Amino acid sequence: MGAECSDTRGLQNGTPQGSVISPVLFLIMINDITITRPGVQLSLFADDGSAYKSGSNLNSIIADMQITLNEILSWTTNWGLKISTTKSCGVIFTNRLQVKIKKPLQLGTTALTMEKSVKFLGMFFDSRLSWTEHCKYVVTKCKKRLNLMRSLTGTTWGASKTCLLNIYRTLIRSVLDYGGMVLESANHSAKAMLDSVQQQALRTCCGAMTGTALSALQNECGELPLELRRMKQQLQYFVKVKSIPGHPTAGIFEDHWTNHYSKIKKQSVSIYCTVTKFCSTNIMNIEQVKYRETPPWFSTSFSVDIFLSNLLKKSDPVIIQKALALEKISQYTDSLAIYTYGSKDQSGKVAAAYCVPELNITCKRRLTT
Repeated sequence: MGAECSDTRGLQNGTPQGSVISPVLFLIMINDITITRPGVQLSLFADDGSAYKSGSNLNSIIADMQITLNEILSWTTNWGLKISTTKSCGVIFTNRLQVKIKKPLQLGTTALTMEKSVKFLGMFFDSRLSWTEHCKYVVTKCKKRLNLMRSLTGTTWGASKTCLLNIYRTLIRSVLDYGGMVLESANHSAKAMLDSVQQQALRTCCGAMTGTALSALQNECGELPLELRRMKQQLQYFVKVKSIPGHPTAGIFEDHWTNHYSKIKKQSVSIYCTVTKFCSTNIMNIEQVKYRETPPWFSTSFSVDIFLSNLLKKSDPVIIQKALALEKISQYTDSLAIYTYGSKDQSGKVAAAYCVPELNITCKRRLTT
């Protein structure tokens, strides 16, 4: 603080809070967690994690999960980590009205509590996966932000429509979009709650009367329906997964027995069903990412000639700038010339372009700002 420095102390365990490298170090630390039971999967995000398995025999799943918990507990004990028993719980995802567990799950000597829902990475997973509780949580969270928007508006004063839309997209739409890929499988009443939030926000932006149709508000504000935004997220993630060989979540885009034997199979609301339906009517040629065999840090180093940047100024006459640039370019007779350019026009639109005369290649693209 100022000219004063704190004492230097060594960390015996853990990583320093707030350090840039701490998340990377923690990921390296937990990267060797292994499980032996077939069908059991882990979902790890920094210090938040979950283990899960699906099947038709509940007690068989419970037995495999208990073995997995013992393996994880053994690994954490070996490496000096501690799992919080008060923050850990189990959830049974089923449509059955009653379930009977022969042997409850235990974390060490502590019995795990079985909850009806659990919050994981900002989303509430209820036992029926209806997402009703999560949608209620989103609505409650957005109400305060809707009140903020209303406080900025008036009949004869207040923020402009453009400003209010920016506030909506930043503070409210971002919350509605979070986890949208899975929220498409929510029941109709839960999704109607989210549509109601969008309707209230857009009505505030436009100054429209109560009862104005949501479709009219979306058209006026240039906003997509939330259903289409969720579908867009699913398709974007599908393209991302398919373009990366060996992606760890590729399994969610493969057929599953629940798509054929579930009670809600006629609705076809799973992400697999949505993407499959879209791809059956639209031909998609997804090019896979090709990684370089040689890492970038082993590539041949190159030098950057900045001679002209030290010699010229923007205020210099254009004819002088052109003459000096051509003189400099003429020195590289054995090189492939690639010209790049980026600029903004009077309306504020930004674009970039490049040209390779020797190969007869030109390209220009609009950049979103």
